[in-house]
Amino acid sequence: MKSPIFSIVIPCYNSWRYMERGLHSLEKQTLTNFEVIFVDDCSTDDTYYQLEEYQKQSALNMHIIQNVKNIGPGESRNNGIKVAKGEYLAFMDSDDWYELNYLELMFKEICKTKAEIVFCDFFRCFESGVRNGLEVNKMLENCNKNSYVALAFTSLCCLVVKRDLVQQFLIPNIYHGEDAAVIPVWIARANKVSYIPQKIYNYFYRSNSLSTSINRDMFIPMLDGFRFLENFIDDEYRDEIEFRGVCMLLYAGVFKSIEAKLSGRIIKEKLSGFIEKYPLWYHNPYMKTLPMRKRFFFISSEI
Repeated sequence: MKSPIFSIVIPCYNSWRYMERGLHSLEKQTLTNFEVIFVDDCSTDDTYYQLEEYQKQSALNMHIIQNVKNIGPGESRNNGIKVAKGEYLAFMDSDDWYELNYLELMFKEICKTKAEIVFCDFFRCFESGVRNGLEVNKMLENCNKNSYVALAFTSLCCLVVKRDLVQQFLIPNIYHGEDAAVIPVWIARANKVSYIPQKIYNYFYRSNSLSTSINRDMFIPMLDGFRFLENFIDDEYRDEIEFRGVCMLLYAGVFKSIEAKLSGRIIKEKLSGFIEKYPLWYHNPYMKTLPMRKRFFFISSEI
């Protein structure tokens, strides 16, 4: 049996009731040479059992593994990566789904460009049924690798990546911060990166999901994530590293901290290390790529 082109890694935690659309999108993919690895993170409901039952009647090349203890989505993905056989890795959250040509379009771009990482755009789908298309990587068209390091949208689900590259740097165990930490590192280490201007991933936006919850300690994983990429990206990308810090800490970190009602004094204390190391961050050449609302945020928040 030939090796799969793609291994799709899907962490699951109490998520069976949300998985129908994702499973359907896998069953109907126009490219069929792939495997799916479900990693159950010690669900307290019947998710693991239901996956086993589904496997009995599915034509998918699927594997189900269960963590020994609950370890979160980042480490769960790593457990899936360790048993993957595909040349490239793809990722899906358990409540999301692919467009039916997701893998086919990604593979065509790989064949055309020999890229080790390919990015795409996505739809944001709401519980009300509304679906908004977002061209989050549009600015990457015809860009060099430096721009990818600085600007690529940091979601594991909007890319495919060569497995050999990921095995050099597995996903760090940083809740809320692992994607933003590791994706720029992979880009910096890749020989070729590409982008297809197609919205082919569907991100289901749930009000009670991990990614939308408010946490007073949210700044900590963002800081850990920035330190990770800072440690593993060469100094030749200093402008790109600095801009990632601007986006992760000065924008997202501050925004989440304000949502969590942290005081201005505490926020400034958390930012002091970054601002001391990068005192001229506001002159970063990538600042001009920010939308006006984000530039206004920096002015109004008096960072």
